[in-house]
Amino acid sequence: MTASPVGDTLVGGGVAAFVSPLAVSGTALETLVWLAGISIAIVAALWSGRVLSRLEEIAFTLSEVARWVLGLFGLLG
Repeated sequence: MTASPVGDTLVGGGVAAFVSPLAVSGTALETLVWLAGISIAIVAALWSGRVLSRLEEIAFTLSEVARWVLGLFGLLG
């Protein structure tokens, strides 16, 4: 359809949503909020020196480990 795989995916998803609206689960919305928050935090952390400190790296890693553990127990996502 388009010249790139990303374009094909976006166009295909758009056509599918137009033909029959796609349902979005609560899990997808929780994940979107989590990823948006982490993305904003990483941009803010990198804004100053473009390098994460060891403490920032540990904090981001622990936040992802916490998300995985909470997901395994069904408390998140």
